[in-house]
Amino acid sequence: IGIAKKRLSDSRSIRTSKFMHGWLNIGTQKEKMGKDPLCPCCGKVNEDSLHLFQCENTAMQKAFDNQMKAMQDSLLKDRVPRAVVNGFKSMIYHAAHREPPTYFGNESPFVQSAIELQESLGMEAILRGFHHVQWTETISKLWVAPQVQRDGKPPNCKSPPELAVSLVTQVWDLFEALWSTRNEILHSPESALLQKIDRDCTEKFLEFKRNQTEWFRSTDRFMLDVS
Repeated sequence: IGIAKKRLSDSRSIRTSKFMHGWLNIGTQKEKMGKDPLCPCCGKVNEDSLHLFQCENTAMQKAFDNQMKAMQDSLLKDRVPRAVVNGFKSMIYHAAHREPPTYFGNESPFVQSAIELQESLGMEAILRGFHHVQWTETISKLWVAPQVQRDGKPPNCKSPPELAVSLVTQVWDLFEALWSTRNEILHSPESALLQKIDRDCTEKFLEFKRNQTEWFRSTDRFMLDVS
């Protein structure tokens, strides 16, 4: 985590820390300040950090799927063993309560061990970047070093510990994609939260219109213009 954090800009590092420790300015935090905690994307449930990965909004689902595809391509390009990539991705889909597009069968006992130990940390941990050290051990056992180049130079590739850092980075990239999409929706006319606020305001105006003669005497209605 420390190595991965050093590679982030200051603003992104702060945002990532907020995400990791549950300090993001989302529904659960807004509720503590007396504001509506509703998810601005789907409008169905109160929003917490985990919901970013589980939201049923079409744009959020598309952002999730696209970033998972980018994650696979990046990890395989870096020579992370495919069995590790499959096991890691399957855990993310499971934690996000999403069905994977393909079956991630895994016969490696090393990967299975990493999955079981990761589960002992809680399912949310893998999404936040809290990864069990067993992932590093598993990569080390399954990793095949590339052959020395013809000119005798050492191959330009990442070591197993560096590949374990890549797992953390890729999960944070997934969060960033979802966070960006969520905020675009929040500030757009399609925001379920803004639509709910608009409905609530309309209902309050209508309620006042229906009851204004009971709430205010005719001699007191001048106060409405003053306020």
